[in-house]
Amino acid sequence: MHSVLLLSGDIDTIEELRSILRDTYRLFEAQDTPDALRVLSSVPVDAAIIDTTLKNGDGIDGVRRSAEAFPDVPIIFVALDPKSAQGSQAVSMGAFTCISRPFDDDSLRFLVETAIEKQGLMRDLRHLRSNKRDVFEPSRPSAKGVPDRMPPAYHTEVIRKLSKAITSIHDLEGLISLLGSAMSEIFNATSTLVFIRDPVTKRYEPASMIGVNTSLFKDIWFDNDHGLARWLHENSQLLRRELAEALWHEGAYELSRDLKILKAEVVVPLSHQGELMGFVSLGMRINGMAYTDEDLDLLALISVYTGTALRNALDYRRISYSRVCSESILNNIRTGIIAIDTRGKITRVNPFAQKLIGLDPHRALGEDVQKAGSVIADILLRTLKNHSLYVHHEVRDPSAKATISVTTSLLRDEESEIIGAIAFFADLSEVKELQSKIEELKRVEFWSELSARMAHEIRNPLTSIKTFTQLFRERYNEPEFRENFVEIVGAEIEKIESITEQLVIYSRPFGGEVKPVEVNGLIDDAIIALGSSLKSKNIAVKKADGPEVVRVRGDREMLKEAFMRVLQNAIDFTADGGEILISTKVLRLFDLAQRPPSAVVSDTIPSEPGGELLDSAHYVEVEFKDNGTGISEENLSKVFTPFFSTKVKGIGLGLAIVEKAVQHHRGRIELDSQVGAGTSVRLIIPAYLEN
Repeated sequence: MHSVLLLSGDIDTIEELRSILRDTYRLFEAQDTPDALRVLSSVPVDAAIIDTTLKNGDGIDGVRRSAEAFPDVPIIFVALDPKSAQGSQAVSMGAFTCISRPFDDDSLRFLVETAIEKQGLMRDLRHLRSNKRDVFEPSRPSAKGVPDRMPPAYHTEVIRKLSKAITSIHDLEGLISLLGSAMSEIFNATSTLVFIRDPVTKRYEPASMIGVNTSLFKDIWFDNDHGLARWLHENSQLLRRELAEALWHEGAYELSRDLKILKAEVVVPLSHQGELMGFVSLGMRINGMAYTDEDLDLLALISVYTGTALRNALDYRRISYSRVCSESILNNIRTGIIAIDTRGKITRVNPFAQKLIGLDPHRALGEDVQKAGSVIADILLRTLKNHSLYVHHEVRDPSAKATISVTTSLLRDEESEIIGAIAFFADLSEVKELQSKIEELKRVEFWSELSARMAHEIRNPLTSIKTFTQLFRERYNEPEFRENFVEIVGAEIEKIESITEQLVIYSRPFGGEVKPVEVNGLIDDAIIALGSSLKSKNIAVKKADGPEVVRVRGDREMLKEAFMRVLQNAIDFTADGGEILISTKVLRLFDLAQRPPSAVVSDTIPSEPGGELLDSAHYVEVEFKDNGTGISEENLSKVFTPFFSTKVKGIGLGLAIVEKAVQHHRGRIELDSQVGAGTSVRLIIPAYLEN
């Protein structure tokens, strides 16, 4: 078991670290630097965690003194902000990395393990380097009898240890740190710089710098269009300074310039399947000796291994970033989320689900979906077993004590096999309250406008009646006056009676008997009732081929009234000798959802029904299509407004009454019109289908 030293003057930090690491590592504790140095000198310690707050002194000083006295012990520094100047200072003094509280259990354990592995690798590499003269393998003859130069055992051992280390590291920063340190240690270079391609800027920027003044290199970058990066991108092979100086080609000056900036003796590309993801620049060796052919062979092998590892680390970062983003979205979105597997066991609950229905995200995992409440459980199980998808399905959830909107979906793996189901639900309480206020405002606005229009419509005939009654005493003996009085006053009274009658129809509560009604018979009744109007204008009514018997569930008299008013409207706007086509068809809700929108729609049909409803719900569509004058674009939006009419004798309640009737039947009116070409009105009513 590895040992870890915990150095902190804060008891809470010590306790938190102890609770995370005590089952995995042997722990030693210290509260100040002298105490820590005594521990490090008396017992074998594989890693140290040093807090910024010590009992007697500064954590930075603790990092400096520990790193100087025990360079083989990796140090993890705990700072208030790892990206602060204090964190950078700790790293510059020898800390492996910086972290902050609160600690993530898995991340901390992984970080300690990585630090120990890296330090162990460095020790092994130093040992191998110091003893490599004694570990060459003898040459062996080839098939032709000519000795082949075999790589020394030193190379084999370095590659074995390095590949084992880099394949165990998935995070990009850890891999880069290991790579820079390992290359510096293996080749004893005066400087080692690792450049990695930024996925956003597409530039190669410094990610690890050893043996150089970092302030001189922090703003240096390369791209594939010029100099060193271009050569590496095009050639995908090691570049020695001697080779670059001997090259004569376009861009040779830029290539030589870049090598001088880096003070590079050798540059190693980090490529994977032809993609240059970065490179390592090695300076002169500390002993002044040149890089040998054996060194270059080893660098080529390291390039292959690290290129693949770097590609994996970049993919891991991308996946981790996506996972973190997904986790952040799931945890912060104001929508409850519950996922289940094929057994109906809960696999995911986000915090908003806990807030809405009181389901604890930790305790619920692995439990039966019934823990989420019978309403949500039933919807999720229906989705899973029957593949019935729900979209904005409103339910009253007892646990939430609120109306919630539920949307479900099936979860599938990469082979499209179903692995579970997921529900998204939102609290509609605020929405419902807002809708109620909006509806109240609409009602107030509607009745205000209706009152104004009623007053206008009734005031006109009353003005005529009042005028005649005022003149009645003076002009009663005039025969012409008496004739006009009878004719005009009678007509105006009839107009008031008509308005009153239609207002009664419009405001009348729905109390008719609801039962299956045969639609084609209602259409025939409407045609017969308006036969005289059709005959007077010589208008032909044609019925398109359709189902012989089609039924809806509704109020027969109300539907007949609606059909008659739509037909009367068509007659009024169709010229003498014109034509009206009436058609009937049965549609699925799916068909309605796929149709392009009409110019005007009055709707009570759900706009986003669930999958089960989408497939099973059927509607009857009755279309009245004339070839009359049409309705102008500016008047289209007003056609259902009470008392709006473009007819000379129209009152303007016809289509308003039709709209109310269709809404009562939970249906839809669609209206399209073109000036000079005619109008199409479609009444869409839920069908009655016999089982």
